[in-house]
Formats: sequence, structure tokens, C-alpha cells
Amino acid sequence: MPSLAFLAHSSKNKEFALRLARDLREHGVEVWIDEFDLHIGEDLGAISTVIARAQYLVVVLSVEARRSAWVQKEVETARASGVAVLPVVLEEPAERIQGDLAELAIADFRSSYRRALSRLIQRITENEAPFLAAKEAARLLKNERAVAGDLFGLSQQGVATLYSLANRKDWLFADALEGLSQLWFVEIYNRRDGSVHPFCIKGRRVHDLPVLHLLDCDPSPVPHSAIVVSCAVNELPGLSESEARRFIDDHPQDVSRIDRRYTRYRPVPFTRPFVDSDVAVASASTGPEATRLLGERADELFLLTKLEVERRHGNAALWSVSFFDPALAESVLTVGVDAATGRIKYPAMQPEILNADFLSVSTKGDDFVISLANQQRAVERHAWHIPGPGGSFKPFPTAADALRWTRELLGDEADRWQLAFLSNTGVVEPVVSRYGMSVERLMRSDGTAGQWVVELCGVTGTPVSDGGRSGFNYLFRQLLITREDGATIVKPDSHLALTVPLHRCPLPPGLIHAYEEARDLAVRSVEVEFEAMSAALARPSDGPQWWFRFYDTEEVLVVIQVTGDGGRVLSVQPKPGPQAPPPDRERDLGAG
Repeated sequence: MPSLAFLAHSSKNKEFALRLARDLREHGVEVWIDEFDLHIGEDLGAISTVIARAQYLVVVLSVEARRSAWVQKEVETARASGVAVLPVVLEEPAERIQGDLAELAIADFRSSYRRALSRLIQRITENEAPFLAAKEAARLLKNERAVAGDLFGLSQQGVATLYSLANRKDWLFADALEGLSQLWFVEIYNRRDGSVHPFCIKGRRVHDLPVLHLLDCDPSPVPHSAIVVSCAVNELPGLSESEARRFIDDHPQDVSRIDRRYTRYRPVPFTRPFVDSDVAVASASTGPEATRLLGERADELFLLTKLEVERRHGNAALWSVSFFDPALAESVLTVGVDAATGRIKYPAMQPEILNADFLSVSTKGDDFVISLANQQRAVERHAWHIPGPGGSFKPFPTAADALRWTRELLGDEADRWQLAFLSNTGVVEPVVSRYGMSVERLMRSDGTAGQWVVELCGVTGTPVSDGGRSGFNYLFRQLLITREDGATIVKPDSHLALTVPLHRCPLPPGLIHAYEEARDLAVRSVEVEFEAMSAALARPSDGPQWWFRFYDTEEVLVVIQVTGDGGRVLSVQPKPGPQAPPPDRERDLGAG
């Protein structure tokens, strides 16, 4: 039976008291408050009876409460009846209110309503305070489980895959000012068998989550298997966690049975020391945008953090610190903090989504509902591209995928070719896949794209001249890469004539890393809302360049030019500019 809490307050603080009562009731605490429970004509003396049978008297400390004879009487009645008095501070310095009650105050609502509410709920329900920093959660797992493998992810939503709760309560109580949370996902990678072991730390308890297996490490994948994109670790409405698990086992006809769970995500373990979540949040909160948000809306926002080795950022360990408005599905600000130094590295990154809004396990009447199809559509929409049941779902390729699939297609012929250009739409000639060209076929800010165009030249060029002009003639091939068809040759081989040999127009060192740095810089530099983007590698003789176009649903919004190493923006064209220029060349010269 839930504990009964009597809410003592001044009528001047009615609005706050009603909000507090509703929130306590929502979290399973039975609350008596005169606004709800005292009826017209009822003997006020009955209040003493209610207090006497309550387990707690929650008294709201304020200037008005100090002056209220009723509040004083209710506190005295509780003490005389042996009822525990739980003072909470609403306003004014604590030492100026209510004498010894101020010293006993267990929750201070002046700075953070959510944090104070959580502490009050913990005290009433007699739960141990669950707020932990990330390293505390990892240590708790290490002390309680003999887990083989390496740590690669600390987060509140999952790194290798997505996890969602039945509701937002655990996230709303994440502390936006201290970097603490009552919910952490700790993920371990076992290199020996290619398995990923995720654990949930909630309320200082370790919850085992389904093991994932790397798809490319299993020589014979189990058919009709899928990745787990959602896992309920919170209590569902009307069902405890253990009851929910039992319901799934007892009602196989109502849920999809998954034989084995796979993922294409290849974890990169942490190899160097990193700062804790509280340090990362403290650093992220010092940026100008975060300072403005916290100054204006500190009590409205909640915060989620994620630590992983970011492939898109030079394989550096990075804390993503995301500020959320509870009314929105995406973060209003995400700050990247260097996990090694604790300093801000990226003041504004692409938004993070709130998994609870897209991936859910729910109840419908007496049925337990899991919609894998809906979850996978949500995953596809937000770029977590994973294999579906039976391997039918293919991810959108990244630039690295495009080059890898190109090498696989070339096979033994690879030594005859060199990479000339990489783009989404073609540099030498435009290329459109059989699926058409639209913003859906272009690139997302995470680097995945509906199509890639890889343009190849032969290893050597033949000098050619028409008397007035001279140049170098190369064998030329275009490849189109899509998730549906993989890498395919667009048309029979032709020739391409360049005025400058390719070896005098070198590719950026560390091509993929340079591209990812350039893309990240372009995304951070763009100041318009965009639906999609495209990239093109240009190779003029004075050094390689990246050209990024940003689109709305119909047209180009802005073009950003970045140095080949991705370190500096060269130009920003607010209106549609020319197609990203190829290196110096005369296409007609010696063309076959």
C-alpha cells in the first residue's frame, strides 16, 4: 500500500502545492491536500485525524507558511502523533524560515524543481538516492558482474543500439546542472566472440539487457532474427518489470520472438582515461548558448549525455551533452566535449533524438504491444541503420561504405584504377540512380546517403595534344552506389582528358577522416534549416577542396567550401553556386 503524505502549506502557495500534489500522485505517492480532499461543510477537526493516520507530513516552507497558524498547528499535530515531518523549501534562505524545520529540509525547490521532487519521492518511498555519475555506474557494474570485455559506451539512451523507456520519468530526473542521472546504459564489447553486452543501471540496480552479436562475426546468422531497437527497463503501466517479462513469455502469440539479436555497429573500446559525466556537463554548460538556455529555462530543460569513440570525429572519445525541452522530440542544443580534456570541442552538434518518442514498448488494453516495423521506420528516419528480420533491411551507405563496396566490385581489377572524385551526384557528369533524385536520395547530416558516385581514372595518363593544347588522357569509369543495388557500373568505360595529371592534384591525406571533419565543419557552419545535403570532392592543382550543398525540399539553400583536410571554411555562398568544380581539365581533349 502506498504511503500517505499530508501536504501542509499556506493558501498563498496553493499553485505550487497543487503542482506538487499532482506530481507526487503521478509517481505513486498517495497525497492528502485540502484542495482535493477537504469538502465544503466538513469539520476542519477531521484534518487532525487524517494527519494522525498519515506516514508523512510534507510541509512547504515559505514566508507565508511561517506566518500561517494553520501550518504551525498541522506540524504540531504531526509531531504529537509521531508522524514524520518532511520540510521542503520553496523560497527565502532556509535559515530564515521555520526554525528547526529549515535544518531538516530534505528538498530545495528554489533551484531545481525536478531534482527536489525526485529527492522527496525517494524519501517517501524509502528508496536510496539513485543519482550517479557515469563512472559510478560503470564501477557498480564492475563490482557486481564478472563481465568479460572492454567498455565502449556510457549513455542514457544507448550507443550500440537504441533503448527506450515506457515513459520519460527517468530522463526527466537527469540533473541538468550536475551531470548526474538515475539511469545509465553501460555497454561492454567482447572481442573474442564479437558480442556486445549492454547493461542498464537504474536505481543502483544492474539490469541485464539482451546481448547483441556483430553480424559479420557470425558465419551462419540465425534466420528471421533482428536487432533489438527497444528495451523496456522501466515499469510499464500496470505491470512491473518482472511481470512484463513474464507476460511476454506467457503470450508468444502477441509478440515477435527473436531468436538472436544482431548489430552492424562495431564498437571501439576506450583506450585512454576520460573525464566523468559531471565534468563534461559542467564544461558544456559554460558555452554561450548553454548559458543562455540554463539562465532562462534551467528548470524546464533536462539533459542527456553520451560517451563514445566518434568515428566521424577522428576516433576521439567524445561526450555529447544534449539539452532537451520536454515538449520536443529533439535536443535544443547538443555540445561536444573532448572526453580526454573535458573542454568544449564542438559548441553545436547535430541534434539528438529522444528515443522515448520514437521507440516504445506499450500496453493496449490487456495486450503487450511491440511493433518492430514501427521501430525500424523510426530508426531509418533517424539514421540508426540496422539489419531487419531476415537481413532484409539494408543501411544507407556512408562514404566509407561507398569506397569499400567499390573495392569489392573492382576485385582483381582494383590495381588498374585510382580514385578521381567522390560525390553524391557526380563531378565529371551528373548521375541519377534508377530510384530518381530527391532530397531523400541525398545525404543526411550524419553522413549516410541514398546514393554515392565514385569516379575512377586509370592509374596512368597518356600525354595527348591537338597542336594548340596538351594534356593527359585517362581511362574513366563511373560507379553508382546505393543501398538497394550496392556498387554498380553506370555506363561502359570512356576517357577523360585533364590539363594537369592527377598526381599533381593529390587526394586529402586520410581521405575518409578528412571528409568527415569537413562535413562536420560544414554542418556546424550552416545557418539555415535544411532537409538534406550533398558533398563533392574537387581537386584543383592548388589543393583539394570539399564542396557541400544544403537543400530544402526543392532547391539549394547554401553552398559551403571547405579545405581538403576539413580544417577551415573557404567560402559560404548563400545562393546556389556552380557545381563543385573538378580539377583543371579539358574534357574534350583526347576524349574517346
